[in-house]
Amino acid sequence: MGSSEESANPVEPLINRPARSMGIARLFVLGLVLAIIAILIYVWGKERLGEPAILGVLGGLAGIGVFFMFSLVLGFIQLSAARRADDFSKRLVDGMDSGVVVNDSEGRIVYANQAYADMIGASNEAEAMGIETLFSRRAEAAEVVYRMTNAVRAGNSIAEEFRLPSGLKRDEASARWFRLRARPMKLDGYQKPLTVWQVSDVTSDRRRQETAFQELQNAIHYLDHAPAGFFSAETNGGLVYLNATLADWLGIDLARFEPQRINVRDIVLGEGMALLDAARSEAGSGKTVVIDLDMAKSDGTSLPVRLYHRMPANSDGAPGATRTLVINRILGDGGDAALRDAEVRFTRFFNNTPFAVASLDGEGRISRPNAAFQKLFASQIAEKQGVANLFFSDLVPPADSEGLNEAWTAALEGQGTIKPVDLPIAGEKGRFGRYFFNTATVSEMDGGGENDNERVILQVMETTEQRALEDQFAQGQKMQAVG
Repeated sequence: MGSSEESANPVEPLINRPARSMGIARLFVLGLVLAIIAILIYVWGKERLGEPAILGVLGGLAGIGVFFMFSLVLGFIQLSAARRADDFSKRLVDGMDSGVVVNDSEGRIVYANQAYADMIGASNEAEAMGIETLFSRRAEAAEVVYRMTNAVRAGNSIAEEFRLPSGLKRDEASARWFRLRARPMKLDGYQKPLTVWQVSDVTSDRRRQETAFQELQNAIHYLDHAPAGFFSAETNGGLVYLNATLADWLGIDLARFEPQRINVRDIVLGEGMALLDAARSEAGSGKTVVIDLDMAKSDGTSLPVRLYHRMPANSDGAPGATRTLVINRILGDGGDAALRDAEVRFTRFFNNTPFAVASLDGEGRISRPNAAFQKLFASQIAEKQGVANLFFSDLVPPADSEGLNEAWTAALEGQGTIKPVDLPIAGEKGRFGRYFFNTATVSEMDGGGENDNERVILQVMETTEQRALEDQFAQGQKMQAVG
């Protein structure tokens, strides 16, 4: 209760020396003019109206004047609304938490609020010091105050922060941070502009910032030395960050690393970029895509890795920087070495084969495509917004899908020998492919694994160049026959 009552009461400033008001002089001149007018009326009207009438008029005017004088003193009448505005502004500045001090061009203090007095430990006017006097004794702040003073004299506003090894009070031994603002202010009664200083103790804010910065540094340190690699790249493929673990695996010198200087294409081998490009269809969905590929080390050798790749969307919905976790597939327990090596060999074979390979479920939906497949049918995948929405019938034009459906049905029924089908590629004018369908053999010992829905294996070989050569050969044969 005591603090609320204290805050409700107006706080008196430590120093308040306003310039002499011109209102008193103007009031004196007005009174003198009215007195002269009254004398003239008395002299002129005495002969024409008579002395009693003139005295009555003057008495009435005097009564009106006395009435307005008492009304003005009691506050019933105010000369203007400016006084109320000035009183509001004065109370606002007087009660500010920041120290406010105003000095003239000679450095004399014109005004200082109570917060400034509390900040410097001044209990009376004699103990108060101006900003220049106060901080000129501190080597850490003298240059700052000098620079700010020159800026204010040039008519500019300026704000700076600085650190002092001890506070402004004698009993403050700990380091403190201060924010100092200064601006010029023109005021009637002063030939030169005044300087308004506002000083705030921002030590607590600085400590919070330093704590947050230290926590951020710790987080970066933890990420840098995590047992897994990590990198982030912009939409153009430029690397903006990679941790120390991944840099060590790839032989990249982090001391010379510059954002956007290295592209993802520089560190991905083979058809791995096709897998990453296909993952763009999942941008903004929050889905993490798992990709197995080889990365290029600085010595030219390859590093088999597994990527957990995510591309979040920006606030405008456009694809943002990627977040990719990198697992080194060479590292691991000795007991799993044989299995791990087999997985790496299969992944390399699967992703680097020139054939486009994918598996189909019972409805014809495509899954687990290799890099060549995603590269060959990139436009169809983008049109369907991801491989998960792509069916085998979307790979060829609708008018040519009959032969493809027959081969699909035969594979679904488990037939052993299925003839390949030569058909054009949908949406790619002049491009052709040979489609091979085979039944996927699922071991009965799998026991309901995640691949039970993979019923058919689809392999596609692009025959565009072969068709072009055949057409040229046929055209040559015709020309020879005509000749």
